[in-house]
Amino acid sequence: VGDFVKSKGVLNCDLAMDEVLQLTETLYYDGKIERYPPHSLGLPAGERGFRLAGTASATHDHYSQLPCAVCPIAHAGHPVELGLCRHWGYWLSLGTKPA
Repeated sequence: VGDFVKSKGVLNCDLAMDEVLQLTETLYYDGKIERYPPHSLGLPAGERGFRLAGTASATHDHYSQLPCAVCPIAHAGHPVELGLCRHWGYWLSLGTKPA
């Protein structure tokens, strides 16, 4: 974390390791960052991983919500032309909110 902060030029001074740990703990308890399990980031055991809070990683679940995922016409080997699809525009309009 200390090397990352230093590489971004966020601070003009060097921080000791205990200061970096105190900073990350404060950000964690303030809900600004979240802890990641070390194995999910490929980190060695004992190291800590963090990410900004509220920036969830995309999952593959969102693909199943596309109308193409259940369309009887759109399948492997069949070209899909979204400009000609009558369901695509309707599906996109579901996500818009009136002003």
